[in-house]
Amino acid sequence: MFVSFGGVCIIFYEYLADFLIPDFRFGIFLSVLATITWAFGTLYTKKKAASYNPYFSLGFQMFISSILLFAYNGATGISVSLSEIPLETWLAIAYLVVVGSLITFTVFIYSLQHLPPEVSSIYAYMNPVVAVLLGSAIFGESLSISIALGGLVTLFGLYLVNKSLRQSRKKTNILIK
Repeated sequence: MFVSFGGVCIIFYEYLADFLIPDFRFGIFLSVLATITWAFGTLYTKKKAASYNPYFSLGFQMFISSILLFAYNGATGISVSLSEIPLETWLAIAYLVVVGSLITFTVFIYSLQHLPPEVSSIYAYMNPVVAVLLGSAIFGESLSISIALGGLVTLFGLYLVNKSLRQSRKKTNILIK
């Protein structure tokens, strides 16, 4: 898992200097915090996944998020009139709601119920690789050596996780026999 995390760090190596820009620092901090809390949430959820209703879990997550967002908007006074939001943005939001939330979270809960947590958490390391490749294919974003190297390191880390899982299953099967 640490190898894969290192690969993700290599992918974003060219942007590490953004940490020095005060306007970006808080957002980067929140992204790292979200990743850490998601990892702990994954481990906790794995213990409880068999009894979870994925739809309730998704709704509860969205409910808590909306409370936090409304509280933040109320505290800061930052808001945008709904009529000022362009159609492209509404379509992007619709895509994120359906694909990024409803489908992926339901699949994630399903994987927690049927797969080891190490396998369920693989998506967190695959997301940056897939995002970079899609950005290149769809939007013509450039690929660099650090992105290619980071992607390879990430995939190698995922390979190591899967290899160790297979080996531990073989040992368990031998001990059972």
